[in-house]
Amino acid sequence: MKIDLSDIYLLTWGELTYFEFEVNLGVQSLWKFEQNLTSSLADSLSEFKQAIESDETLKAQEPEFEGQYFYQFYGQEEQILEELRNRQNHALTLSIYSFFEGQLRSMCGLIESSFDFKIKLKDLGSQEDLMLYWNYLTKVYEINPGTLEKFFTPIKQNKVIRNAIAHQGGVLNNNQYKKADKRKEIGLQFPVVHNGYSIEFVESRFFQFLLTQMDEFLKELILCVDKRYIELTGEEWGKPAES
Repeated sequence: MKIDLSDIYLLTWGELTYFEFEVNLGVQSLWKFEQNLTSSLADSLSEFKQAIESDETLKAQEPEFEGQYFYQFYGQEEQILEELRNRQNHALTLSIYSFFEGQLRSMCGLIESSFDFKIKLKDLGSQEDLMLYWNYLTKVYEINPGTLEKFFTPIKQNKVIRNAIAHQGGVLNNNQYKKADKRKEIGLQFPVVHNGYSIEFVESRFFQFLLTQMDEFLKELILCVDKRYIELTGEEWGKPAES
């Protein structure tokens, strides 16, 4: 296999190597978490289905009594499995955003502790978390945002999903519904309920989409931060900064 050496980038700012390791570890852990949740739920659903299919008493019921029998013996278990699915999806959404925001906070903290910029994170503290870190990175540290925006935009846009889960039991209000990404290919549906729009996850497509966007963003962010570090310090890989 031929290796393109032009694709290899050696980080100049040594601390970013540890950050890169943490990003890789965190993303892979979340992928594993998603896979384990999906597998566990699939096993539970399979056992439930097998129990129904092997119930000879259910098969012997007259059509007019079949629904009543099913509800009496399986209705609660069916509702429990649906609630389990919702809780797993909600927990995973919260975990993914918590990880992402934590990485941005750590990156901004590293920059702030290493450079004496006049504007501090606390000076931007009235903003929503994602925009707080984004503005610090792009306007204070002044990385080039061009290659990052295509990943950041859907992450920011879909935070309404996280917020509705965290604060409203997984129901979007009208304003949040208008802001949410409604592309079917990312695996979200929003059926109307009495108090807004319920969030329904189709398979694991939303989590796969979200994790891919965040992984690509954080990898690119490391490179952008390192390039800006070189501009600010004059240091290059393998060479000390000019005095």
